[in-house]
Amino acid sequence: MDMNESNRRYAKRVKYDFTVRFRSVGSPGSAAWNISILRDISTAGVLFYSLDYYDCDMPLELRIKSPFISEEMICFGNVMRCEQLKNKKGVFAVGVKIAEISPEYRSVYNKTVAYFLDKSNDQDKSL
Repeated sequence: MDMNESNRRYAKRVKYDFTVRFRSVGSPGSAAWNISILRDISTAGVLFYSLDYYDCDMPLELRIKSPFISEEMICFGNVMRCEQLKNKKGVFAVGVKIAEISPEYRSVYNKTVAYFLDKSNDQDKSL
């Protein structure tokens, strides 16, 4: 089934340069961290670029840096899609659905997304 961009969205997304560290969970080499900038973030998941390919449903540990707290938000998710970018050979867009996050991080995570959604909505109204 061919899923277009709108069919893949579970929640409104924010485009903001959050830093994310990520690694696969429970596989050989899972101790190695990668780092990227999130392309976008929502209450349901994140999208970032990676030089590594990840299989669908692969569990990842994510550590997202929010401008509102000093420590990273730790969460776990599953790869929903991993697609090579058309214009960048060897670079993949990785979509991850958040599966597990502690209640205190969930609160900060949701507030962060809501803040930047409101901010982007305000900018749209001023145009």
